[in-house]
Amino acid sequence: MGGMLAMAMASQLEAQGEQVEFIGLIDTTQTLDSEWAARHNRAIEYLDYLAGYWPSAISHDGRQNLIERLEALPTEAQLDHLLEWARQQHLPLESLDIESIELQITLRDKGHRLMREHALKPVQAPLHIGWAEETVKEHGQRSPGDWSSFTTGKTQINVVAGDHWQILKAQSLHADLCRHLGDQSNQNM
Repeated sequence: MGGMLAMAMASQLEAQGEQVEFIGLIDTTQTLDSEWAARHNRAIEYLDYLAGYWPSAISHDGRQNLIERLEALPTEAQLDHLLEWARQQHLPLESLDIESIELQITLRDKGHRLMREHALKPVQAPLHIGWAEETVKEHGQRSPGDWSSFTTGKTQINVVAGDHWQILKAQSLHADLCRHLGDQSNQNM
């Protein structure tokens, strides 16, 4: 959703006559298409959210297996099942606020609905995109998102080791963004 917001903000600024020098998108998908929406469900939302608390606890294959088990359950039973699984794995649960998690997932669902209903207008600003390697693997042959169709400027893509939660800690991503921001700053002097 962050990418959609960044692109919408850039579009608004350009519509007001401002020049947007740089748009950085980090592991964010674009408008949710009908195929994604059809397979989207709370099981994946819960698992993705909780994976942020336990980034190295779930392997790629283990994640797929857990998603299949969760999808077989009614939506209202999925979070409880996932928490029970975490207890069995001896993962820390004491810092989790279940009401907050449910609220955030509900807000995320509403955000996804808004993204499906909003059409982005192309911008002129260059895009710098950082994808998590795991996000790219999850999407297989299907790209996690071709943002280049939303700009008339250049698009640079950097794939960084790790998952959605680890990418923000990746030094290579920080260095790449700093280099590009420095280049933009030097060009404006």
